[in-house]
Amino acid sequence: MDSPDLLITGSNLFQKLDVAVEERTGSRHLDIVVNNAAVTAPGGLADVTAGGFDDLFALDVRARC
Repeated sequence: MDSPDLLITGSNLFQKLDVAVEERTGSRHLDIVVNNAAVTAPGGLADVTAGGFDDLFALDVRARC
């Protein structure tokens, strides 16, 4: 079975997720959701600026849909 990418964002995130899960599986039951969004910066730790760290941290830790 093909598994197309499923990207759901916005203020009604959970309603969209319910619909997407039901369309794909026939049920709204979902055991787990994994949110995995991250980026890295080129270079080593010594090359990361404070602003660059803040940008990475904002996406990797505080990312919001």
